[in-house]
Amino acid sequence: MMKEIRLILLAGALLLAGAPLLLMTTAGFCQSDMNITEQDLARFRESPMEFFFEMESGSAIRAAEILLQEKDLHNGERKDILTTMGMIYLAEGHPRAARASFMECITQDPQAELTGAAKLPPPVVNLFYSLRDSIVLARRIERPLQLNTLAIGDIENNSIIPGPFDLDKFAKGLVHIITTDLSGIDNLTLVDRQRLDVLRREIEMNNNDAIFDPEKRVAFGKLTGAGSFLFGSLMMAEKNNLRIDLRLVETETGEILLAESVDGKAKSGSDLIKLEQKLVVDILAPKIKDLLGGGPEDWDKNLKNQIRRREDEKYLVMVLATGRAVLAEEAGDLAAAATAWAEVVALDPRNEQAAGRTRSLAAYAAYTSKE
Repeated sequence: MMKEIRLILLAGALLLAGAPLLLMTTAGFCQSDMNITEQDLARFRESPMEFFFEMESGSAIRAAEILLQEKDLHNGERKDILTTMGMIYLAEGHPRAARASFMECITQDPQAELTGAAKLPPPVVNLFYSLRDSIVLARRIERPLQLNTLAIGDIENNSIIPGPFDLDKFAKGLVHIITTDLSGIDNLTLVDRQRLDVLRREIEMNNNDAIFDPEKRVAFGKLTGAGSFLFGSLMMAEKNNLRIDLRLVETETGEILLAESVDGKAKSGSDLIKLEQKLVVDILAPKIKDLLGGGPEDWDKNLKNQIRRREDEKYLVMVLATGRAVLAEEAGDLAAAATAWAEVVALDPRNEQAAGRTRSLAAYAAYTSKE
């Protein structure tokens, strides 16, 4: 923490002194003599991150050099340009330049969020939010809590007997599936899993129950703006029978807003789809709708239809592949994660988040292989 704070103070001093932090830090390898067309410049301004995914780093560098000198850039455009440059620098093996790029963005807006964080490579998310969280904590910046900003923690495997499939992978995969189900709800903002992992390390929030520690809860709220925190556990207590417990906690007070359980057979994909429908549609949906003050009229009906469309024979395999991908990312094995996410996409082509993770990790691997 102190190391990051010293970096923040140094960066702030340089900016106050008028030093162009990004260009100063990256001088010697980031300046580009490449010519760039007006069409490419306009394309980069509209969607900088596409240049990362398409491996157009030379054009991105040149376009950024030009656009960052323009006075009519609005804050969102500047943020996306700077974070894209940070992504490229980090993937190409220039961590100091990546820090400088992220720091220029964060110093301008200490509460900046990465655009599409759920679809970005873990090293990028880790570095950006480690820097951002350090600034927020050092400056004691307060962030209003919103109940409709929801962080989804772990579903822990507390089984006392082995199940018919890998319950650790299933627990990780189930969190991702629930997040995907809820992400389509209007007026509900979800805190990305990767972002939550960084936060836990920052405030040493090692398990779900740490949310009941007032000090950690306050820090958690300041850094995410999440007014609610969802977590749970699952247990295989007898053969082929699974129990899932969920709790929804108000971050500001620690009040438990929901404490419910579902149980049933867990032998097949069909069994698990029924359990998930009970969990998400019958239990979570009414409570979230209540928190949102009613919410859109048809979202719970659409949610039920979305779950029903899942193919029984593929569902369990897809959840386990998702869990394998998440565990690989947490272990830092990005190649294994990319393979697992690609399997998820093959099983569930409509899974936009899995498709984004696959593309992101493939691009990052391609950059690092050039080092």
